[in-house]
Amino acid sequence: KRLNVTPVYGGVASSPQAKKLQKTQIVVATPGRLLDLLQQRVMHLSAVRYLVLDEADRMLDMGFLPDIEKIVRQVPKERQTMLFSATISKEIEQIGRRYLRHPVDIRLASEVKPEFLRQTYYQTTPEAKLPLLIHLLKEDRDLALVFCNRKHIVRKIATRLAHQGVHARPLQGDMSQNQRERATEDFKNKKFTVLVATDVAARGLHIDDITHVYNYEIPKDVDSFTHRVGRTARAGKRGEAISLVATDEEKKFFKQILFNYNGNIALKSVNPADLPAVSASPRREQAAARPPRGRDRGRRFAR
Repeated sequence: KRLNVTPVYGGVASSPQAKKLQKTQIVVATPGRLLDLLQQRVMHLSAVRYLVLDEADRMLDMGFLPDIEKIVRQVPKERQTMLFSATISKEIEQIGRRYLRHPVDIRLASEVKPEFLRQTYYQTTPEAKLPLLIHLLKEDRDLALVFCNRKHIVRKIATRLAHQGVHARPLQGDMSQNQRERATEDFKNKKFTVLVATDVAARGLHIDDITHVYNYEIPKDVDSFTHRVGRTARAGKRGEAISLVATDEEKKFFKQILFNYNGNIALKSVNPADLPAVSASPRREQAAARPPRGRDRGRRFAR
C-alpha cells in the first residue's frame, strides 16, 4: 500500500522501533511495548485518526484490558475505532459499548466448510498417544501443526518426535522473540515440517500450506478448538484436523466439542499393531546406555 508500517512488540530492542516511529503512518503494537514507548516519550498518540483493537478476546484473556484503557485515554476522542474478535462474549460486548460510538456490527460466518476441512478423532490411551501421533505424522503430508496445552509438553513432544525421525520443532512462550520468529519463518519456508505449539504461541499464525492440525492435548473450550482448526484448510485448500482423546478429562472436554460441532467430527481407529514402538525418552536412553563410572556413580545410577 506504499505506507510506512512499524511493528512494535517486546522481546527485542526498542531503539530500532523508536527510530522507525519517526517516519511511520501505521503502528501495529502489543499493549505493553506501546506503553513503554509512550512513557519514554519517544512517541505520542495525539494525531491518531484510527484505533484498531484486534484479537480483543485474547487480549481480554491475557489481562491486557488495563493497558488498553491507558492507551485509549491518550488517543483523540475524534477518531474511528474498530474492534475485532474471534468470539463475542459479554465482556467483549461491554468493551464495545465502552469504546465504540454507534458501531456497525459485522459478523462473518464461522462454519467450517466440510468440503475443505475434514475433522476426525481417535480414542486412545495415554500410553499409545505418542506412538499414534508418530504413526500419523509419518504418513504423506505437507506441513503439520501439533497443539499442546502446556509449554513443557510442547518441549517434550517436539524432542520425542525429533528422536523418532520426525522433523519437528517447538514454538512456545518461554522462547525468546527472535527464537519464535526464526522457528515460524523456517516452518513457513518448509525447513522442517512439524511445528509443536501452544495456543498462545500459534495465535495469529497464518501459513496457507498447513495441511494437518493435531490436537495432541484437547483444549478446554470450544473457542480454542475452533481457533486451532482454523489453522488449516486456508485459502481454498483442503486440510484435516485430528484430535487424540486419551484421558477422562480430555473425554469430558471433547464431548462438549462434539456436541457443538454436531456430527461433523468422525471417529477413526487404527490397528495397534501398526503403531511404532516408542522407547524411553532420549535422556533416559542416553543414561541407560552410559556405563556407570566408579562406585558412587554406580550407586547413583542404580537409584
